[in-house]
Amino acid sequence: MFYHWYYKLPNDLTWYVDMGTTQHICYEKKSFMNYETCKSWQVVFLNDNKTQQIVGLREIAIKLIDGKARKIHNVLHVFSF
Repeated sequence: MFYHWYYKLPNDLTWYVDMGTTQHICYEKKSFMNYETCKSWQVVFLNDNKTQQIVGLREIAIKLIDGKARKIHNVLHVFSF
């Protein structure tokens, strides 16, 4: 299973998108508009065969190149990737 990553590098305001995946993932808790802690032990499998624990989920907002803001729903929060 592959995941849809929206991510940004430390000290970078740009979000990057990996379109070959099936789930939205974000490691920055402060990026979430609202947040729900994951109550059970779940992991995501990354394309390098590593796993990351899902610690929470909900919505984030990103600004597109054209300046429009969009909400992304059901984003998984992981500590790092």
